Amino acid sequence: MNTPCWNCQGLGIDLTVRHLKEIRRKYLPEILCLLETKQGDDKVRDVCVDLGYDRSSSVPPVGLSGGVAVFWNSNVSLSVVS
Repeated sequence: MNTPCWNCQGLGIDLTVRHLKEIRRKYLPEILCLLETKQGDDKVRDVCVDLGYDRSSSVPPVGLSGGVAVFWNSNVSLSVVS
């Protein structure tokens, strides 16, 4: 199973989303983990859809730091424990 984790240092940057699309196209990861998203749940869900995933779970940032997002498709059996 191909599962990259990336400290993206912010999902609000177009270049970051372009790189994520390239990673998705090239490596076809079943699960994608992003750290330091610095974005709320709405933006994370938008990026999830843009990348072609149909499931996501996220932890919002505190102020201007932090944030975690995990993307996957429904064919992957994944349980999120908080």
